Amino acid sequence: MLILDPVLMRKKLHIFVPGDSKSTNRLAQSSLASERIRLNPAALAAAELGYSVSMGDNFFSDISHALVGKIGANEIERRSSNWLRHLLKLRKNKSQVFLDYTDHHIGSGSLMSGFYEEALPLCSHVVAPNVAMRAVLMAMDSTQPTTVIEDLLEYEPLSPAKKQPLSNQQPALWFGHPSNAIFLADFIDKNAKKMVGHDLVICSLPQTIEILKRHSFQNRPQMQIRFLPWSRDNLLKIAKEASYCVIPSHINSPKRYASNNRLVTALALGLPTIATPIPSYQEFSEYFAEEGTQQADEIMANPNVAHNKIVAFQDTEVSRFQLPSIMAAWQKLLLA
Repeated sequence: MLILDPVLMRKKLHIFVPGDSKSTNRLAQSSLASERIRLNPAALAAAELGYSVSMGDNFFSDISHALVGKIGANEIERRSSNWLRHLLKLRKNKSQVFLDYTDHHIGSGSLMSGFYEEALPLCSHVVAPNVAMRAVLMAMDSTQPTTVIEDLLEYEPLSPAKKQPLSNQQPALWFGHPSNAIFLADFIDKNAKKMVGHDLVICSLPQTIEILKRHSFQNRPQMQIRFLPWSRDNLLKIAKEASYCVIPSHINSPKRYASNNRLVTALALGLPTIATPIPSYQEFSEYFAEEGTQQADEIMANPNVAHNKIVAFQDTEVSRFQLPSIMAAWQKLLLA
């Protein structure tokens, strides 16, 4: 049983997220992964400690702690000015301010770069989703301490039951944000012959399909490509039907600093996975096949060859990404 310190009952955490002040209950149902798998566990952790928790663009009372979520590109100039004004006030009041830095915008020239470049020195602590991002921040000579708190795994593990596909069909799954669609297009182009007759299901936003339609394929795909709108339920549904998963990226892309969430999710859902060894994936190299290798070719030909690797991953790694572990990490940070 958790014993609450009376001092903690006076603590207040405000979570900066785009939009008007809303109940924190909406975080778990948000369409934004950054809110569901980053901010929601933090809010739950604070509430369990007895903190009062608020969220939105603005706060309306004295707060002891603040967590800066992903600002997003929408209305960036107005929102950036507003959030930075609040952060400056919080710094003057010596409040604890945590910056959740999930994408490497500083110095990248993105629409959000300016905000993060100004926000970083106004925060007292930085939270990174993996050790690779933490290393990037430390290389920038950031003076703030940096803590790694990993993304929440949103699914219970699925047993990697061996599947017998019909004829030569190997149902493959790709899921992710449209910003990763170009990597999928390149993967399809490179592996067109190996995936002849396969059934590729894309679980994403509609923009992903538009990107694929505009791609200049050198090798015409000879596979059935189906689209399923992204939702947690849809991803779970197709994962139960798929034989393997592909989540390609590029090691020289700004996306190389992405978290390990897609890989962890694919393996937890029982899917043999072909992926690019971006930094956050490398510690799990024994559990997935690197794209372009013989091992990847073997999975496309017969996904069952990776069955034992999925079992090993689920037995040894999954618990660190589940809610109790993630909440404990946030609570440790709040109490530091």
